[in-house]
Amino acid sequence: MHFLKTYQAWIIVLVAVLSRVPQLLSPLLLLDGDECIVGLMAKHLYEGKELPLYLYGQSYGFSLVEVLAIYPFYCLIGISGISVKLGMLCLWILGVVFFNNTLRNLQSDNPWLPPLFILVLVFAPSWAVCSMKAWGFYLTAFCLSSLTLYLITSTFLKPLHWIFVAVLVVLIYESQPLWLPGLYPFLMYYLLRERSWRPFLLFVIGSSVTLSILFLLKRNLTSVWPPPTFTFNENMVERAFSIPRLIYGNMTGSYYYSVLIDMGLATDFWAACFTGFIFLGLTAGLLFLIRKKEYPLLYVSCMAVMFNLGYLGLISSHSPRYLLPLTGYALIMFFELLKVVKNNYASAVFCGVLVIPGAISLIQFKDHRSELQDRSQLQQVLDYLAANDVRYVFCRQPLLDCQINFYSQEQIVARHETVHRYPEYCSRVNAAYRSHQPCAVIDSFDRRGFRESPNKHLIANTYLVHLNPTREELIEYGFDLGE
Repeated sequence: MHFLKTYQAWIIVLVAVLSRVPQLLSPLLLLDGDECIVGLMAKHLYEGKELPLYLYGQSYGFSLVEVLAIYPFYCLIGISGISVKLGMLCLWILGVVFFNNTLRNLQSDNPWLPPLFILVLVFAPSWAVCSMKAWGFYLTAFCLSSLTLYLITSTFLKPLHWIFVAVLVVLIYESQPLWLPGLYPFLMYYLLRERSWRPFLLFVIGSSVTLSILFLLKRNLTSVWPPPTFTFNENMVERAFSIPRLIYGNMTGSYYYSVLIDMGLATDFWAACFTGFIFLGLTAGLLFLIRKKEYPLLYVSCMAVMFNLGYLGLISSHSPRYLLPLTGYALIMFFELLKVVKNNYASAVFCGVLVIPGAISLIQFKDHRSELQDRSQLQQVLDYLAANDVRYVFCRQPLLDCQINFYSQEQIVARHETVHRYPEYCSRVNAAYRSHQPCAVIDSFDRRGFRESPNKHLIANTYLVHLNPTREELIEYGFDLGE
């Protein structure tokens, strides 16, 4: 027990890393387009070109933290997809360590409960892939939220520390506000427990100053991709009934936007159990409240779960990944519930039911693929372009331009039809075409618009490549040449 307590953080790191090795070594490993954007941002920082604060093409989505997490791995092992994944894994593990410290702060009569809950989190399929996803701001929000929970539950928290907490909350808001609805009940509980106006005032001051600074820093940024907005026009009853399905989808951790990808029985079992446990936990909390039991943190954690679910019901977009904060807040609810129950057998059964299938599921995630293409197919098209001396590409498939820019390390510059997250790419491709340099149009095989000609080739049975298109053909494809 003393050994585990002394080296608990390092054991967490070791287990988290080993559980992700099957994915890291998988030949199917391929960064999606959004990840490639963050990888390119880190590349530009590494080369000294700029210090990007927000995801390219957006005035929201604070991404500096994830860019900085990738930077050391670029320095150590070079610019690659593995470097991006390792940077994200380190950031996620840091968040897990803070979450572990939060559970220890909440205290329990059972000293084994916090480490067992951390094993549940580490082996959770909901985080199997997303723990290494460089989407720009999800892992930032997870890590900063875990740090915030650790600070406000700590005994060493002083009034002045609320300024730093306020800074963290603003950064969470600027990165991914999905974590805030679940965080607010904890913030309000611990602020009210201070029984003083000073923490409130310092929190307001810290928030206001940080928001003002970030507003000035991003005032000239424009967004080519709007964020989800609040909406009350849809059928709220229908949306409420869809929540269990969305919870289950998120808990599988295997999806492509809103489409679920089958990862086997262990994953399905884990997702079904965790989804059921969430509703059982909320029901138990309600029963304790009706019986007027004084378990404030249990009720706060139940509110965090309900607020997290309620927020999803109010925004315009639906995707399983929008429930990523739910796993952590639900685990705190379960932790508080098991503290109330005080039954070691119940704790062992709960953790055992989730840890064992979760560990099996993570091994199966080595076969996970969220992209239609794989790394070898993308490399074939890059080799084909290089063999034909093509350095500038017009892409019709969304986000393929980002993958080409990243995996060619900008030796081949690509632009999309309409979405220009980094305008320099669009300008360079247009300028190259006007100066009669070799160019190509790339589309996916299942898309229409390519007419048969000697200059059009199918690569890796996946990509259609049209070499040196005419101006009329580019306009027909939908490209604005900036003339």
